Amino acid sequence: MTPKNEIKNISKFLSFVLRHEPASIGLTLDDAGFVDSILSTGLTKRQRHHVHMSEDIGIARAVGQRYGAVVILEIDAKAMHAAGHEFYRSDNGVWPTDHVPTPYLKVRP
Repeated sequence: MTPKNEIKNISKFLSFVLRHEPASIGLTLDDAGFVDSILSTGLTKRQRHHVHMSEDIGIARAVGQRYGAVVILEIDAKAMHAAGHEFYRSDNGVWPTDHVPTPYLKVRP
């Protein structure tokens, strides 16, 4: 069994490489990065506590620029809420949720 700390270190390494240097492991991303994957699986929290969303496109764009080409995903939060999905509101204006299923996602032009 792999020690928990080793798994955490591997996860951090992969996160760094995939965000900042995918070519260093022979991976080539298109301009949209992981958008196709996200649109087929939805937004998932993975090892994080929640998926973080913003109602402010300027903030979303600024956060996205830290990781390369910016792709803004629009979330149909009204339909998600009507379907029973829960949202939270953080003091800093972030809207956390557990998962955003694919029917509620689209790429914003």
